[in-house]
Amino acid sequence: MTISKLKARSIYLAGVGTLPINEQFSLFAKAGLSANRLSVSWKENGVFQGTESKKRTSPMFGFGAKYNLSRSWSVVAEYENYGKTVKETIGTNDVQLKTHAFSLGARYSF
Repeated sequence: MTISKLKARSIYLAGVGTLPINEQFSLFAKAGLSANRLSVSWKENGVFQGTESKKRTSPMFGFGAKYNLSRSWSVVAEYENYGKTVKETIGTNDVQLKTHAFSLGARYSF
């Protein structure tokens, strides 16, 4: 079996707590639930065999830091863990997928 297409999606709802260190720097943490979906299409011997989709709800958490460059601009670094996105048998394979995200970004506040 050859997996020809794999698509994972997560959406979450979480509460966020912020710990200000000083006027420029703060830490934050979040916790909640994520709704995860995995779609897999596969082939055997080059012939399309099918597509399966699995859904799973998992606890999620994240943490990060924000640094204010000015009143309007800030830089944010964050880690998020969406838990086990999938733990299923898909086709003839056992699939266990955990989803994590690291991000670095800029924010503008009005």
